[in-house]
Amino acid sequence: AVEVNDLQLDVVVDPDGSWRWKDVQDLAPSLASGRISQDELLATLAAAAEVADLLERDDRWWAPWDGWTLADGTL
Repeated sequence: AVEVNDLQLDVVVDPDGSWRWKDVQDLAPSLASGRISQDELLATLAAAAEVADLLERDDRWWAPWDGWTLADGTL
């Protein structure tokens, strides 16, 4: 079984290395509705800052997956 806790904030990285946050507008409503707690929101924002720093330094931590395709499921 796979458990997922989507905390609403995603990052999109384009092939040219440019990046942008996705779904930022969903954070406040998720907090207001109780879908995420204040602690989860703060942890998400702290992790987002770490990811932004890695992206700004062009640290491609996902590079081992560059050759993966859904068609064959191999690296």
